[in-house]
Amino acid sequence: MKLESLKKEFLTSLTFAFPIVLTQFGFLGFSIIDLYMLRRIDLIAIGGLGTANSLFWPVFTTLSGIIFSIDALASQMQGAKNHRSLIRLLTQGLWLAVILSISALLIFFFIYYHFESITDNPELLKYSKPYYLIVIFSAPFLLTFMVFQRYWQARGVTKPLLWIVVLANVLNFIANEMLIFGRFGLPALGIEGAAISTSVSRFFMLIAAIALTYKNISKEDGFRLQIDKSILKKMFALGIPVGLMLFFEVSVFSLATQFTTRISAQATSVHHIGIVIISIFYTIPVGISSAAAYRVGYFVGKEELENAKRVGYMAIFSCALIMVSIAILLHFNAHFILSLFTEDPHIIAMGMPVLFWIAISLMFDGIQCTTVGCLRGGSRTQMSSFTTLACHYGLGLPLGYFLCFHGGKNLEGLWVGLSMGLVAMSLVMFSYWFVLSPSKLGSYQKKE
Repeated sequence: MKLESLKKEFLTSLTFAFPIVLTQFGFLGFSIIDLYMLRRIDLIAIGGLGTANSLFWPVFTTLSGIIFSIDALASQMQGAKNHRSLIRLLTQGLWLAVILSISALLIFFFIYYHFESITDNPELLKYSKPYYLIVIFSAPFLLTFMVFQRYWQARGVTKPLLWIVVLANVLNFIANEMLIFGRFGLPALGIEGAAISTSVSRFFMLIAAIALTYKNISKEDGFRLQIDKSILKKMFALGIPVGLMLFFEVSVFSLATQFTTRISAQATSVHHIGIVIISIFYTIPVGISSAAAYRVGYFVGKEELENAKRVGYMAIFSCALIMVSIAILLHFNAHFILSLFTEDPHIIAMGMPVLFWIAISLMFDGIQCTTVGCLRGGSRTQMSSFTTLACHYGLGLPLGYFLCFHGGKNLEGLWVGLSMGLVAMSLVMFSYWFVLSPSKLGSYQKKE
């Protein structure tokens, strides 16, 4: 790939990634809006929201990771100009969403009926349990929306999805104000109102995605709802390692949330603020990772494997540069950023050292996230799950636990361990991409 071609590819990838980054930020917007609204109740409500989310997102993210298999398969089909296979992939993705939705609800109800044994802090429990019971019903809406999202992204259609998520956030903000605080004659439902608003907004996203698809897929495209076991088998084979990787990564932060309840309710609130901050900026590598998965898969589908590898390096280094810049900004504006979430000086003081380690985490998390996206586009997902398990549960969490409860570092010690897990993972995953031969990319596409 010549220099001029690399410049063109860089602009193409950037143009493709930017709406995806904003869309990912829009997904996070629901939590930010809930956090902003609930801080007007009290800080313990923020901790309750964090506790509920810590029991929702690990399960949801694990199952949604299986849907990420669409990235590799769809982008490779797009590169090979196999459009009829793309339609078949969409229909099987919808069947996949049905299977995952049923699984999610069964797991969520099991967790709900054991809620008190998981979270024994009564202050947090009065907020977290009612929120959790309502918001779990939005999981099928979000899982099915993600199928449409991954399909249209592979087709190069990103802006309509962005507008759907933006409008859903506007709806969530308005509904939150009405239902939490009882505007326009409605009852004030508190944190339950936030859960209802979030669920309704996610349902809106699904309906809008269905309308977009119905409008743009013709009968000639061959849209059929029959189950194709061979495609579903490929989805699970590619997606399960991604789902496990996401489970290990998200669950380690959720376990850390449970650990903070043993420190204090205030520590849980600070930790949740930290999770929100890291999640806000993490939308950037997630968007770049999705774009990298698409562009790598596209060149794999065209059987231009050397170009696929070059495009991957370009995405990784670009993301690393962006995240280093963000980490520097975070470090030098820590007090101001924390003051956006709370005016409590004790909470801000507790959060200052945590924000330093968040900045470290973001630098290395950007590298590993984009590298995993490149590997996903090349159908190489198996390595990621084992690496995440080893780095987070073999190094990060034990180190954080020791520093927190035995090293006298409390919440800061917990974040030191979490950061070191991410550092180790980024080094391992980038090394794997570095030594991986281009000929090993795209094995699933080659089998077809």
